[in-house]
Amino acid sequence: MVSKKIKAEFKEKKLFPDFEYVQLAYESFCTDFHTTPIQLKDYFKDDQFLIYNQQLPDSQVKALCCIIPTIKGLKEFSLNTNKLQDEMGAILVMACFMNPDLKTIKF
Repeated sequence: MVSKKIKAEFKEKKLFPDFEYVQLAYESFCTDFHTTPIQLKDYFKDDQFLIYNQQLPDSQVKALCCIIPTIKGLKEFSLNTNKLQDEMGAILVMACFMNPDLKTIKF
């Protein structure tokens, strides 16, 4: 029941404007969490979000978790050797679960 409602919301194009809007929303969350944002386009390739060998502070991971569900067409989310704390890994998995397009999560 819930997944049908989420899929219906994702079909609503007004909820998913271009990637620049996702960046602006991410920067707003970074401000709320008192951290410096990264340029998301640098890590987004085709339908994959890839961050390798970069240590992200907890506050930046929190901001990232807030926007993962809004990235339309995201098929793979991959963080490799980023030294995340267990708590941050857990909220990343939850954020990825909220994106109905996402098929693969790699840590």
